Amino acid sequence: MTLDFPYLWDMEEDDEGGLAVYSRYDDDNPWDTPVLFISTYTFEEAEDLQKMSSMMEEIGYTVNVTQIDGHDTLNAVARFDDDSGVSRFQRYVVIENSDGYIDFNCIALEDYAEESDALFVDIINSIRFDR
Repeated sequence: MTLDFPYLWDMEEDDEGGLAVYSRYDDDNPWDTPVLFISTYTFEEAEDLQKMSSMMEEIGYTVNVTQIDGHDTLNAVARFDDDSGVSRFQRYVVIENSDGYIDFNCIALEDYAEESDALFVDIINSIRFDR
């Protein structure tokens, strides 16, 4: 799988064995404040896309099931307050492939939701799978 990042972002392993991708800069803007978490799951570790879609809709996400590069994909968005009371925007994308699921959890400050989401959508739309 390949994807493009339109800005200089760093990538490191997160506490759960996935990847955290974020800007190397600390400026207060739509490109430097968001973070993207990338994780993988086997089919045994997660619900199928239809169940995930229903569960996410029940808790307030707006969900669309579509395809990315020929793979079934769940694309969900929500707004929420984090534990500190800060308003956040989230785009959560789950792509099904032959080995399981790849999820992209994109989180940004609510103040930058529109611009940060455009960045996330560009990254998600750039995903290509080796055949």
